[in-house]
Amino acid sequence: MAENNTDEVQEGGDEPKGASKKKLVIFLLLAVVLLAGVGGGTTYFLLMGGEQVEVAEGETEESEEVSSKEAFYMALGDPFIVDFNVDGKQRFLQIYISVMARDKEPLSALETHLPLIRNNLNLVIGQQEFAALSTSEGKQKLKDEALVSVQQVMKAETGKDVIESILFTNFVIQ
Repeated sequence: MAENNTDEVQEGGDEPKGASKKKLVIFLLLAVVLLAGVGGGTTYFLLMGGEQVEVAEGETEESEEVSSKEAFYMALGDPFIVDFNVDGKQRFLQIYISVMARDKEPLSALETHLPLIRNNLNLVIGQQEFAALSTSEGKQKLKDEALVSVQQVMKAETGKDVIESILFTNFVIQ
């Protein structure tokens, strides 16, 4: 009787059955390694390649120093939840907001004035059009308006523009 050997040539085929599976596994492993290499190289060049900084006319070296300082973040606590009435239906928006500054000191001052900042942000968010918040342009507009609102409070209370950016760490719309 003939044994069933996996290395035997199949009918109509040129290769043994086991060799075909081995080639497939090797091909898949090479594809994974190649993709990982391309991804790693791309990440390296995107993150490490942008170290050349050109100073435009009128800018001083001080502005270059400010951008090279370490960033500090502070979450503004509980989420901002705003309801909208759209075509007779109740809709909701929930946003977790964080702020970024280049110094820790302003963040402690921000914490002192957090109730006023949260009030103003609730008003800014509530004035938005619900349909616009579904688009990236609408989200960017809200982000810009929120940044202006926080900067106005901090300027009025501390006399300094200290908040550099607003970050939406979670944005849920339904």
